[in-house]
Amino acid sequence: LRLADGVDVGLDVDVSDALHVTRIKPGGAIEAWNRQCVGGPSAGKAVMPGDQIVMVNGLTDPEAMLSECREKQMLRLTVVRGEPDCDIPGLWSNQFGGRSGDRLRPPFLAKASASSSSSMVASSPMLPPGLA
Repeated sequence: LRLADGVDVGLDVDVSDALHVTRIKPGGAIEAWNRQCVGGPSAGKAVMPGDQIVMVNGLTDPEAMLSECREKQMLRLTVVRGEPDCDIPGLWSNQFGGRSGDRLRPPFLAKASASSSSSMVASSPMLPPGLA
């Protein structure tokens, strides 16, 4: 997500173990992103209230994620819809030797599922077929 000059992310969030989206603000970058997603193959990637942001630019600590959203113009968000099947930041931290405030670079990308009631699905060429 690239923020234009003078435009903020445009989210209201509750902070706990992740950033829980409570509202999409009009005129923000997320609203613009969501408009691009409507009706196309990226429709499942629209950010909605109830979603959880679990990583921003490789950071998983909630306060660090907020700082990143305030300070950077380029944001790579990892969003979970529904209840995750595991502790995603913890899983990545443990598997890749990082801590919650470290920048993580997992060798796979997460794909959001189209269903609002299921969690994000991670795919990896390292996993056997049927486990991705």
